Amino acid sequence: MPNIFTVERNITKRKYIIDGFLASKTMNNIISQAGVGKTRLAFQMAVDVATGNDFLGMKVKQSKVLIVDNDQSEDESNEMLTLCLNYYGLKSCDNLLTSFQEDSYGIKNDSLINLINSTDAELILLDSLTAFAHGLDMSKARDMQGIKKLYTECIGKGKTIVWLHHISEHKQGDFMVCDPSDLCLYSSVINGTMDGYFILHNPNKGIDIKKLVIRPVVKRYKISSGTIETSQVETKDNYHFDSAVSIEQSEIVSEDEQDIMLVFVESQKPRSVNQVYGDLEGKHGICKVRELLHKLEKQGKIRVIKHKSNLFKYELIKEKEGN
Repeated sequence: MPNIFTVERNITKRKYIIDGFLASKTMNNIISQAGVGKTRLAFQMAVDVATGNDFLGMKVKQSKVLIVDNDQSEDESNEMLTLCLNYYGLKSCDNLLTSFQEDSYGIKNDSLINLINSTDAELILLDSLTAFAHGLDMSKARDMQGIKKLYTECIGKGKTIVWLHHISEHKQGDFMVCDPSDLCLYSSVINGTMDGYFILHNPNKGIDIKKLVIRPVVKRYKISSGTIETSQVETKDNYHFDSAVSIEQSEIVSEDEQDIMLVFVESQKPRSVNQVYGDLEGKHGICKVRELLHKLEKQGKIRVIKHKSNLFKYELIKEKEGN
């Protein structure tokens, strides 16, 4: 029987599909609003793993990949996949399997599990969680037992699963700003089976994917009293989507800066220092707000304008202006 040190050694030497980013034999969730870029990111991840190219500047374990897209039309899916393949001068890839049929598979009747088990794919990308749960109440543990079954069967067979999930617009701020340990999705079954999250934010949502920010949040494990326990989840570095078809690690964007940027994105209006301070509801002091605004101005993300009654305000610089 392995002792406590053997168990700890096995945990710290976990294997990865994407080095230090996406662990093997785990279930994960890419979360964003509509139009932010989660499907584009997932397709790029699939192509990079299937072809053995770096993803987010990190090495990948070249593996067979299955993309099951239940959320958009077949034409849209094929167009996006072609774009990613063409970047590497490819028209197809033997390591890449696809199923692009709207509302064709689900967790209720085991059709999704049967499809996954019929392939030898190691990485499975599923778009989207809501589409595969059609006809079920995602807030009820009883209805979500199919997620638990999929986790047990597929993870046990060495597969890594990445779901895509759409959240309503008013939730975006919660996911980007809150303590990562407070992350939750619907029923306890879904929460319990997710090993990590990739939270996406794009200040130019629906306009330019180059501004996409990826914030990985992963569960870590610790040894306590001779047992394995889930520790607090850990937020890793943020990453930027470099272009429409390639990704590289970029300068880390602080959460404080994200707080300020979200104020401008959500209001879509010029804001004074006091207004930004009020919008943040006391999350940062007035001096900290001034410091962050000045920093973002120097970075060329916002600018100062003279508003009514000679009041100075800040406004967001649109991506096309910056170019």
